[in-house]
Amino acid sequence: MRIQTLLFICATLLAFSARAQQPSPDTLSRVRKLFQTDIYMHNVKLSKARFSQNLVKSIKWSNKNRMANAMQIAGPLVSAAGLGLAVDALVGTKMQANVDGKTYPYVKRSLPELVGGIALVVTGFCLGQSANDIKMNASEWFNEQAIKDYEKKQTSFNLKLGIGSSGGIGLVAKFK
Repeated sequence: MRIQTLLFICATLLAFSARAQQPSPDTLSRVRKLFQTDIYMHNVKLSKARFSQNLVKSIKWSNKNRMANAMQIAGPLVSAAGLGLAVDALVGTKMQANVDGKTYPYVKRSLPELVGGIALVVTGFCLGQSANDIKMNASEWFNEQAIKDYEKKQTSFNLKLGIGSSGGIGLVAKFK
């Protein structure tokens, strides 16, 4: 009878210590491309609106995400305007000069216009990349918060059954 009681106690303790695996927290994965960053949750690409809903807990990251969305639109527009300005500067303006009664055609090109166009192209590219960085950082913040929330919800305990140094059977319970 003693062995059956001991086996029953061991089986009961093992049942208490065995836990079902908790689901992992809902985290975001990021895929960075050249001009955009795609955000995924459970292998499903999130729309801008859905990603914004995930950031509602933080006013700071909600505002930064709103700014990043505007920068993603403005970046290509600024680059296109800069490209147009640079091309216009390179094409130049056809002009004529009269020297000693003779007419000479030439093309006048504006160096400041060319430099301004190149600067706008680079600025537009930087706006887009900065928007990507903000989205990456916002999703990283979301993941940190999701893991913290998940760890707060976790309750675990550890039971150990064994023979102590005095030769008796002992039970140790640790709660987290």
